[in-house]
Amino acid sequence: MLHVALLGEQVITDAAGVVRTRAPRAVALVAFLVLHAGVPQSRQRLATLFWPDSSDAQALTNLRRELHHLRSVLPGEAALVVTGKDLCWQDTDSCVVDVRTFQRASERALAAAAGEDSGASAAGGASGEHALSYATAAVAAYGGELLPGGYYDWLLAARAELEDRCVALLDLIARTRPRTSDLSAAVNSAKRRIALRPLEEVGYRTLMELQAELGERASAVSTYHHCASVLERELGVEPDPITRALLTRLLKQTAPTEVPQPSAPIATARFGRPAARLIGRSAELEALSRSWQVAVTGLPRLALVRGDAGVGKTRLVSELVEVARLSQAVLATAQCFGTSGRL
Repeated sequence: MLHVALLGEQVITDAAGVVRTRAPRAVALVAFLVLHAGVPQSRQRLATLFWPDSSDAQALTNLRRELHHLRSVLPGEAALVVTGKDLCWQDTDSCVVDVRTFQRASERALAAAAGEDSGASAAGGASGEHALSYATAAVAAYGGELLPGGYYDWLLAARAELEDRCVALLDLIARTRPRTSDLSAAVNSAKRRIALRPLEEVGYRTLMELQAELGERASAVSTYHHCASVLERELGVEPDPITRALLTRLLKQTAPTEVPQPSAPIATARFGRPAARLIGRSAELEALSRSWQVAVTGLPRLALVRGDAGVGKTRLVSELVEVARLSQAVLATAQCFGTSGRL
C-alpha cells in the first residue's frame, strides 16, 4: 500500500514508510489530479498549468518526464490512469491519500450536521454523533496546509478551501462536544482553530467560554490577553467590543449572594464554581486573613505570596480574592504574559 501525504508535507511513501519521492513537481502533479479525482485532465492543460513559461512542445516534454518519474514511483498503481490524451486519478484501496481521506470525512460530517440542524433525520442524536465522528476523523487527517511552500495559482485557492473546511469542522466539534460533556476535546478544537486563524476573534471567544465552563477562568483571561497581543502586534487594533464584553462577563461571574462581614475568617472552600477544599497552608491562610482584617479597618496592607512554580500560590490567593469580592471590595487584577509587541 502506498501513502500520499499532501497536507502539511509532500511525500509519497510505501507501507513500510520508505520514501518513494519528495520531488516537488511530481507530488504537485499528483495533488492536482487528486483534487480533481475522477475527472480526466488533458495533457495540454496540465503542461500549461505547470510550465506556463515554456513553449507548448517543451511543456509537454516536461510533463512526459514527470509522468515517467511518477510511473516509477507508483509501479502498477491503478490510481494513476494514463492515456495518450489525458491523466486521471481514481481512488483505490491500495493508495491512501490524506486529502481524499479529509475530503470524504468532511463531506459526511457536514452533511450529517446539516441533517441534524434541519431536523431531516428522525434520529437527530444519532445524526449528531455521526457528524462528530466524521468531523473528528477529518480533522485528524488534516496535517496542515496543502503542499506547504508551493505557490501555483491553482494551489492557493485549493489550499484556502481546504483550510476553510477544516475551520468549519473545528467549529462543529467545539459546538457539539460540550453536549457529550467532552469539554477537553472541545477546548483542543478551539485551540487548533486559533492556530489556523489567529486573527479571527471568534476562535478566542469560543475558547474563553469553554475554559470558563471548565472552571478555568484564569485560563480564559489569559486567552483574552493572548488575543489582544496578537491583534496589537499584527493589526495594531484592540479586540472587538464583543470579545471585551465576554471578558467583563467572565470576570464578574460569582455565584453566592450572601456577603460575609469583614471580620469573618477566610473560608477554606472556593466560592463560585464548586471546587475541592483547600488542604494545608493553614499558617499562610491565617497570615492572609490577619492582613485582610487589618486592611478592612482602613489601614493599608501589602501581602506578597512567593514560592516555586506549582506549589499553590494562585490557589491560596484565590481564597482571599473570593472573600474580598463577596465583601464588595474593589479588586484589581493583572497578569504577566509573553509578547514581542507593546502592551
